[in-house]
Amino acid sequence: MINYSPYLNSPFLALLLTISISWLTPGFSQAENWPRFRGPNGTGLSTEKGVATQWDPQSAKWVCTLPGEGHSSPVIWDNRVFVTSAEVVSNEKIKRSLHAIKTDTGEIAWTASTILGVNGKHAKSSFANASPTTDGERVYIAWADTERFLVEAFDFGGKKLWSYNLGPFASQHGQGASPILFENLLIMANDQDSDSSIVALHRKTGEVAWRKARESRETSYATPAIYEPANGAPAQLICVNGVSGVTALDPYTGDVLWTSEAFRQRTVASPLVTAGRIVAGAGQGGKGTMYHIIDPLAKPTDGQLPVALKLERLLPYVPCAIIHKDLLFLWGDGGVVSCFNPKTGEPIWTERAGGKFTASPIVIDDRLYNIDENGKIVCLAADSTFKLLGNTSLDEGSYSSLAVSNGVVYAKTFTKLYALPPTR
Repeated sequence: MINYSPYLNSPFLALLLTISISWLTPGFSQAENWPRFRGPNGTGLSTEKGVATQWDPQSAKWVCTLPGEGHSSPVIWDNRVFVTSAEVVSNEKIKRSLHAIKTDTGEIAWTASTILGVNGKHAKSSFANASPTTDGERVYIAWADTERFLVEAFDFGGKKLWSYNLGPFASQHGQGASPILFENLLIMANDQDSDSSIVALHRKTGEVAWRKARESRETSYATPAIYEPANGAPAQLICVNGVSGVTALDPYTGDVLWTSEAFRQRTVASPLVTAGRIVAGAGQGGKGTMYHIIDPLAKPTDGQLPVALKLERLLPYVPCAIIHKDLLFLWGDGGVVSCFNPKTGEPIWTERAGGKFTASPIVIDDRLYNIDENGKIVCLAADSTFKLLGNTSLDEGSYSSLAVSNGVVYAKTFTKLYALPPTR
């Protein structure tokens, strides 16, 4: 008889068991983390497989009721979901909270709260709009009232590690952009009605690596993304606001590398950086009015990069764009979804999905998912032919984008977080 006991805790045995399970488990796919708003680099694209097209909400893995209300999107790392909410303490004080939720049970592992003042907000806004981001060791969040704009870091046990105050925040609708990570930096866009800036903080200490002033016109709610050229050229930080259009910064220094043509209106949707294209849009009055598609490999003229394509019809205002398999999908606020060729701008199909949408779509396993303002999750084929695959109605409205990890789709409504299981 062979004695296997010396190998029971070996890395080799763990790897062997993982491979064996993957062979034996139908629909198995390696779990991915969802570390920021709209997943890795904000693309909205997931590598997960075996996810349902619709659910019975009564069969949710769990439903966690959160204190207060919030419109941030959840982020996931291993066995924790991080999400925010806000509670009114008094006429002058709002408690903004970051929650760590156990993925297996839906229990709140810990809550870390910060008291800030009251500020103006849109009817579709909350006092907890920004989504967290995480590097697997720390989780970062941004809050703002009129007097303070705080960027804060917590460890995975809920201990506050550092807090940095960017100063006052001027906006009639409040703050909404989320922080992002790049190498050892935590980057925060601070595009507001006045005194705008972008700051990079050392993510372990909160010390300022660089801070650059930005031209101001009105608040932007766009979260930046990173462009990493396929030819090995240095990375670029892609930011968007109305007055500057699309801007590329050196993420190590904050220096401007190029700008694009300005937008006439406000930018709410975050830029999409994928498939050799940068896609960004602007609008007003609940409608998108202009989308710019930029080839980042084009040559700037006097520091300005040309706009390769301009789209002026069938555009979203708040929901972000998504590209999958060389198809550009634009999910309109009024429920009209359009598919375009991202290289020519040619429309391929336009159909009505129903409902009104503030959340942004994501793609899982060649399927488009989004949640409308009444809490209905719509699933479409992410294909050149329109096909409705499923509808799921939750019991509360939502302005928060969906997230996915380990086959579970996380849907944040105004006061609840649903964990919707895979079909394996």
